[in-house]
Parts: sequence; structure tokens; C-alpha cells
Amino acid sequence: MWLRESWLPERVGNYSLCIRLVNRAMKALEGVEGKEAEELRAGLWGVYASHRYFQGRNSEAIEWGLKAAEASDRIDYRQGCAQAYLSLSIAYADAGDIREGIRYSELALALYEELEQFEPQAQVLNNMGTFAYFSGQWDEAVQLWDRSRELRLRTGDAVEAANGTNNVAEVLSDQGYLADAERRFREALRVWKAAGFEGGVAYALANLGRVAYRDGRPEEGLPMLREARASFGDSGFVAQVLETDTRIAECHLVAGQPEQALVISDGALAVEASRDGLGHQRAALLRARAYALAALDRRSEATTALDESLSAAREREADHEIAFTLTAMAELSSEPLDEPLEKERQLLLERLGIVRPFSLAPGA
Repeated sequence: MWLRESWLPERVGNYSLCIRLVNRAMKALEGVEGKEAEELRAGLWGVYASHRYFQGRNSEAIEWGLKAAEASDRIDYRQGCAQAYLSLSIAYADAGDIREGIRYSELALALYEELEQFEPQAQVLNNMGTFAYFSGQWDEAVQLWDRSRELRLRTGDAVEAANGTNNVAEVLSDQGYLADAERRFREALRVWKAAGFEGGVAYALANLGRVAYRDGRPEEGLPMLREARASFGDSGFVAQVLETDTRIAECHLVAGQPEQALVISDGALAVEASRDGLGHQRAALLRARAYALAALDRRSEATTALDESLSAAREREADHEIAFTLTAMAELSSEPLDEPLEKERQLLLERLGIVRPFSLAPGA
């Protein structure tokens, strides 16, 4: 019961309580022998890994996930293996190792399919869609999210199904189809508000705020972004706070406020550097920093920030970040891009289906 109860506070971001409940359950098992105790112990380690991931402690999550996987495999406890693989997949991906994230996701999905458990299948498919998105495989990401959404609807879970609606809208937003993206974000927001799902509401607001400033409406976007950030912060969602900070910095740039953008991007970069792994937001934050520095006529520093942004994007193999940073280089340089880089930029924009490359220059 403590194991099951530990999942409840996760929805509101109370991971300290999650950890306390798991520790209480593990303490109750001390000195207890037998197959059932071994299964419970291995399962608790896998859940502990998941909670540590959501606290932003990827190294600990990986350590406990590997421990859970080994223990579950030793006693042929497939449920435990599946949970361990799921925890490892998200921790590795967030730490910057997308390949390991995908590998463990595929292992988890195969086991959940064998166990005929639809809800965790949908969760894994949603995660795999996110990994594909950050790897620049947007068509594959949309297909995975659609599969996840269908499974959620099959189980009657409209709240989680709205994740698929929200995620597909993120791709449309990045591609430049802002009106269609906004319509889908508002649909997800409607579902999550009706369900009282505060975390989902924050996601939708963060996405709607980004659509607004991408559409030249930063004064409309900034309040939504600030509300989303406050909600993520209250829930202890470190990664989501960093992502929203990136968007707030971008919003200030569109509004012609480079000083504020620079302060926010520098602060977020410092937090990003303190976490395990490279971090999803580093390339975008460095790009925002470059635009801010250029607007403040600090051109040499802006060039350095762009070079660092491109390196971070290449290290993560994030094609969309590469395309956006190359676009920033073309905009901020007084000289045209070198021919190989311009060719790469055009090929990436075409492959990703980006019809309107987003600019952070004021009035763009």
C-alpha cells in the first residue's frame, strides 16, 4: 500500500513525500525473505528511481534503476523489469543519452505489451515520442504520440490523452503553423482545466505563451509564461522551470527587452550547468543569450554564444536546435553563412517541415 500510495503525491509534485513513502515501505521489508518480498523490494527500487528522476537527480535515478533491473531480472520479475526500464529510459534521456533512453523504452514497451498493460504502454510511447522530437524525428514523434493518445482513450483516460493533443501541437508550433497549434493547445487546456489537472494547465499555458510571442504578441504571452513557471516551481518540476525560463527569455527578446532576456538566460544556464547531463535547454538558452548580446551591441560575445549553442545542439543530435541556431547565425552575422552551413540549414528546415523559421529579433 505504501508503494501504491507513493504515486499519489507525484501528480502534485511532492516528491519528498513520494520518497518518504517508498523508504517506509523498504524499511518494512528489511530482513523479510521470500519471492514476494524480493519482488516488492525490486519494484520499490524501480519506483524510487522514477521519483529521483522527477527531482532532477538523474545519477541517483540511474543507479537505482540499474539496481532494480538487475534484481528483477535475477528473479524473472517482469513487472519490476518493465518499471526499472521505464525509469532508466527517462533518466538517461534527461541526462543527455537519448540512445540509452530509446533502448530502455523499447525494452519497457515490449514487456508492457507482453503483460497487456495499456496505461504504461501509453506512457512509454509518449516518452518515446518526446525522445524522437528532441532527436529531430518529428514525423516519428507525431506517430508515437498518436499511438499513445489512442491507448489513453481506449482506457477512458481523456486527461492523459490530451498529452497527445498538446505534444502534436508543439510540433506544429515549431513548424510555424501557429493558428493550428494554438487551437490544439486550447483544447488540451480545456480538458485539463475541467479535470483540475494543474500540471497539465501549466504545460498548456507555457505552450500558449510561446505561440503568442512567436506570433508577435509578447505582451499576451508573458503573463501565461509567468503563471506556468510559478506552477512548475511550486510543484518542484526543475526541468519544466528551465524550459519556461527559456521561453520567458525569448519573449523578452521579441518584446525588445534584451537586458531582461540576458539576466534570465544567464540564470537558467547556471541552473542547467548544475544538473546531471547536458540538458535539453542549453542550446536554446545560449541562442537567446546570443540575441540579447547582439541587441546590446556585444557582438563578439554573441558570436561565442552562438558557437556554443551549435556545439550543444550537435552534442544532443537535436536537429531542430541545429536548424534554429544556424538561422540565428544567418540573422546576426553581417556576412552570409558559409555555403556548407547554409546548405545544412535549408536541408534541416525542409526535412523538419518548418515553413516559418522563428526569429528572436524584435519586430521580426
